[in-house]
Amino acid sequence: LPFTMPFDGFATLVIEDGRGTRVRNLVGMAPRAKGPHVERWDCTDESGRLVAPGAYRLRGLVHRGITPTYAATYGSPGNPPWENAEGTGAWMSDHCPPRAVASGGNGIMVLGAERAEAGSSLIGVDAEGRKLWGDCGLSGVRALAADARYAYVLLSSWDVPPALARVELATGRYAPFATAAGPQLKAPVFGAEEKPEWLHGLAVVGDRLAVAISGKPDGTLRFFDAETGGLVSDLKIPGLGCIATDADGILHVWTAGAIARLVEGTLAAAVTGNLPEWAEAMALDPAG
Repeated sequence: LPFTMPFDGFATLVIEDGRGTRVRNLVGMAPRAKGPHVERWDCTDESGRLVAPGAYRLRGLVHRGITPTYAATYGSPGNPPWENAEGTGAWMSDHCPPRAVASGGNGIMVLGAERAEAGSSLIGVDAEGRKLWGDCGLSGVRALAADARYAYVLLSSWDVPPALARVELATGRYAPFATAAGPQLKAPVFGAEEKPEWLHGLAVVGDRLAVAISGKPDGTLRFFDAETGGLVSDLKIPGLGCIATDADGILHVWTAGAIARLVEGTLAAAVTGNLPEWAEAMALDPAG
């Protein structure tokens, strides 16, 4: 089977029958010099059996060779792009995409993925998106919030009971809640006798954490002490959805298809038009 190489490089040659079906891989990425060559075929298929009499053709692919050149690492702000002892390398989860983000003090942002087997389910990045730290111990990340000191994590998944946790914003180190029973990494969202409902958001409101619990017809806005993780109060809100806090610390809530400010327990309409039927999350810029 004669063929000509147009340049020094590599050749891949196959045999196909009259219908274009592959019957034999003859050579694969074999080095061949520029010029005429001859390959031989013993008329057998990939299993070593003789093929039936008929028309067959030789088809090939030639190239000069592949030389990889490092250009960038996709989806990784890590420095380096792989894991390192300092925790600044690699990216996030190997299983799940990012699902939550929060902005805290000193330009640090926190991103969370539902879980990770390798990599991190929670990372802190600087204003340029470069990874500062990572954590793979917290699974079931549902929502995030942050203040100048801590990143707060709302956990909830099929195998993770609804709970709150917090880490130091600058380092990612665990910051257990100061409960009466001693330091506790996780604070439950629901009491032992309560039936868990759908959790729709998390926000920092002064020294409180607000958790949006969806329900019909009214949802529950549940407030926790940010230092102890203890339950403070509940507030029923019709059609409660996502929540967010503005630069002045005013909580905004999705309620019955509108966005309202919550001031001293009273709702005041903020945005009522040009809204979708439902929103999974919202954020406010510094101008509110």
